[in-house]
Amino acid sequence: MPASKVDFALLLYDEFDGSAINDANVVFRHEGRPLATLRKPEGFYVFRGIGLEQTQLQISRPHYLTEHITVSKSKLEKGNPVEKVRLFREYPGNFRDCDWVLARCPPNSLVLVFTEDNALKTGPPAQNVEGDAISLMGCMPGRLLGRRFALNAKDGQTFLIEKLAVPGVYGIDRAPKEKIGSGKALYRAGLSRSGADGSGLVALEPGTREKIAGAVYWDKEGSKWGSVSVTEPP
Repeated sequence: MPASKVDFALLLYDEFDGSAINDANVVFRHEGRPLATLRKPEGFYVFRGIGLEQTQLQISRPHYLTEHITVSKSKLEKGNPVEKVRLFREYPGNFRDCDWVLARCPPNSLVLVFTEDNALKTGPPAQNVEGDAISLMGCMPGRLLGRRFALNAKDGQTFLIEKLAVPGVYGIDRAPKEKIGSGKALYRAGLSRSGADGSGLVALEPGTREKIAGAVYWDKEGSKWGSVSVTEPP
């Protein structure tokens, strides 16, 4: 397959735990019509023959919220036109590895719920590591990789832990604006989107509803994060 015929490829992940989504249950639509893709064993969904600079896609899969994205070819890496997309779990789905909380906010708003993780603390500043990174103590890589965290429970400055760079140091997708000091506790961050009725159902680590430190939603009109209260789902 000549590379010139490939428009772009998508990698899909579960927002809650960062696991890859790569199966035949995913449906892509463009302008209301299903799009055929080439699904690769490595996890890529490859799109060919579209020929547009910007492609609007609707992504649907059972047990996940439908996602709408715009893929801009000019923003993708030349020679490796891949975009990563994280899908929000749909309540209650068929998931047995999470708890849920309900936030009431304006429709179609991003919602973040922060839970305390006192066993996870930042270590000395990361040294001699390429890219953005964070040093962490008291943790195992298996419970970190692909997951979202934050240094505070007040705004949307979250980051994803993407890889283990060297023992105790992890590569992250972006550096927090807040200074990373040693011995600082991290917050696990659960992210989702509210529906048309303003109900935002957010997946949390099991047993952490008692450890909620704060919750915020993205106020589109004010272009800022605002506080929101959460309850158990009905």
